[in-house]
Amino acid sequence: MSQIFFNTINNDQYDFMTEWDTTVMDKWVAENIGLSRCKDEAELYETKWFDYRDMHPLMATCLFTEAYKRQYSYIMLSHGREHYETAPFITGLKRVPYQEQSTANKTSLWKARQFADQYCCSYDYFISTVLSAAARRLWDKLPRPQHLWQPELIEIFEEKLSKRAVTRLDDSLVSFKHLGDMQHDPIQERYFEWVLERLRGITRDKRVRIIFSAVWLMEIVPERVIYAHFPEELEEARRFC
Repeated sequence: MSQIFFNTINNDQYDFMTEWDTTVMDKWVAENIGLSRCKDEAELYETKWFDYRDMHPLMATCLFTEAYKRQYSYIMLSHGREHYETAPFITGLKRVPYQEQSTANKTSLWKARQFADQYCCSYDYFISTVLSAAARRLWDKLPRPQHLWQPELIEIFEEKLSKRAVTRLDDSLVSFKHLGDMQHDPIQERYFEWVLERLRGITRDKRVRIIFSAVWLMEIVPERVIYAHFPEELEEARRFC
């Protein structure tokens, strides 16, 4: 079972899952979600954010559920829809674990999580961007889980994600900063390749500054990774140290 899940869920309501192994989780999913909704999980493994690749899809959906509650509350506050004293209690879902949500919400959250997994971004970023887009477009109510993939909202999300790809890099719990240089760990190597893809997609002047940030400020990749692909830019970036 993924230690990342237990390190990040930050909710003792999920302590019972320390007793759940893969067999128990598979059985729960089969009985509550249905195997037909799991057929895309292997493909989504290749596109989901790196923090979630070493955990069971049920664990990932629990994280998605808590991210939804957290971001729903934040957007209600930040967009002036709720008073700061009451906003923490307005979460858009019952404040119970994913497994105790209604049947409709369990299914919708599972499908929304799968939709988010297509974009290789954190659940918090996906949810906050979609909810914020709805709030700015003056939706009477913020989207429920089953509305998170509405085309008009996804169009805005994809535009923002595209712009984000050329302006910043995102840290991951599998980055050099958190795990050190694991040398050939498959998930960490895929994260390093993601960083390199972002660097290839920007102009050289921006690349130098982002390399400086990635290696020395954020410490998300070791120097060896950048040197193997951008040795000249690495040396230029070193001058900012």
